[in-house]
Amino acid sequence: MANRYGRQLYAWQKASARQRALGLPCALCGRPIDYSAEARTPWAFTADHIVPVSRGGNLLSPTNIRSAHNVGAFFRTADG
Repeated sequence: MANRYGRQLYAWQKASARQRALGLPCALCGRPIDYSAEARTPWAFTADHIVPVSRGGNLLSPTNIRSAHNVGAFFRTADG
């Protein structure tokens, strides 16, 4: 049986996949996201929280997840 973190990871992967399937542009800059790019490249898709979890945002709520470029993670602070 998976531990709590395993279940959260699986739920996050499902939530991220649902967001990816929408094919939306980047919520931070408005430009298209290269959904075919490798995950570690700057212009690839990443799921981002609108309200950071560290500030009380819900980790898995679909209304708290948005599409963003992976490069955004390098330019914003940890708490958004």
